[in-house]
Amino acid sequence: MPNNVNITSNVTNTFDRIISSIEKKYSQLANVITALKNSTQTFFVGSETKRQQNINKICGEFIYRISTQTKNNEDERLNVTKLNDSGSGSGRISTRLTHKTLTKDVNNLFNLIQSELLNQPDKNLSITEGHSDNSVNIMLAILYQVYQQADKYTKNDINYTNNSALKFQILGLINNLIIKSNSESTENGNAMTLLKNMNEKYKNELDLQIEKMKEKIEYKIKKDTQRQENLKNYYSV
Repeated sequence: MPNNVNITSNVTNTFDRIISSIEKKYSQLANVITALKNSTQTFFVGSETKRQQNINKICGEFIYRISTQTKNNEDERLNVTKLNDSGSGSGRISTRLTHKTLTKDVNNLFNLIQSELLNQPDKNLSITEGHSDNSVNIMLAILYQVYQQADKYTKNDINYTNNSALKFQILGLINNLIIKSNSESTENGNAMTLLKNMNEKYKNELDLQIEKMKEKIEYKIKKDTQRQENLKNYYSV
């Protein structure tokens, strides 16, 4: 009888080990499948983190280029006739593809920012805190700087018609969003207060993005210039 008990106990222990091993292996397999599913979903669908990274890059590049002579020693300025109407645009900044520096002109970059803002699922903004997504607030800070630049140009009578229209378009864009405020200001008053608050609050973060893009832009321009010189020398031989 004791032998039978021992045999039964050994068999039970063996089965327990087998079951435990199977459960462990299947658990590991499940984890692998879950990881594969997540990486596949990220590849085909993308992620909000990627979108936020792209927004930061686009904003940094945009402000640097309209405030610095980056290409051919010429100022890059927005042309309001090349910008989408404030109510148009159905796309959002990519959640999958990485934004490539210097592949779009400044009007295209502005259109990306504008379209992203207009197509936010949550259009509610606090006049003091902005949006729950910091990347949205950085875009708002960008618009404040663009507005201020356009305002300076109109006061100095530089391309007056274009810059007046640009200021009007920025205010129209913000007024398409919902600004929560206790003040009795006009829509335009609330819009400018919101933009100013976001510029003050996110200036350091925006400056960091501008500095990052400055390095990339200067490196790419230097590389392209060197390539052109090499081609010129090659064909002149």
